[in-house]
Amino acid sequence: MVKKAKLTGKKVKIVANMANHCFPMGTIVTITGVAGGGYYNAKDDKGRGYQIATSDFMIAPQTVDEIKKTMKGLASDIGKIQDEMSYWEDVLSYMGENDLAEFDEMEFKTYSVIKTINKDMSDMEKAKIIAKIINTD
Repeated sequence: MVKKAKLTGKKVKIVANMANHCFPMGTIVTITGVAGGGYYNAKDDKGRGYQIATSDFMIAPQTVDEIKKTMKGLASDIGKIQDEMSYWEDVLSYMGENDLAEFDEMEFKTYSVIKTINKDMSDMEKAKIIAKIINTD
């Protein structure tokens, strides 16, 4: 069974009409959100939207290309999560090294710039790292 939050964005096939929606049987629609109480908001390819009940649909079959696209998106998400985890590991390391109880992002960025300046590397390499530090949200 697919979790409710995981259904948003999924294509489903209409197989029943317990919610009294106006989608014809067999129509492929996209879940756009959770409406609550076992109901979901859905839209067809013409932009018409209705609420559908859990019993009104089944997950639509997917092509190889659709599955590959999903996997590519997940791989991108994994990379972003790994980058964020690495950032927070660096923050915790910085806080531990400096015996800090609270995190100040500007202070951390300044500290990171100073650490970069003191590294043994070319000025151009330092400039690239510092620019990345400064431009990080």
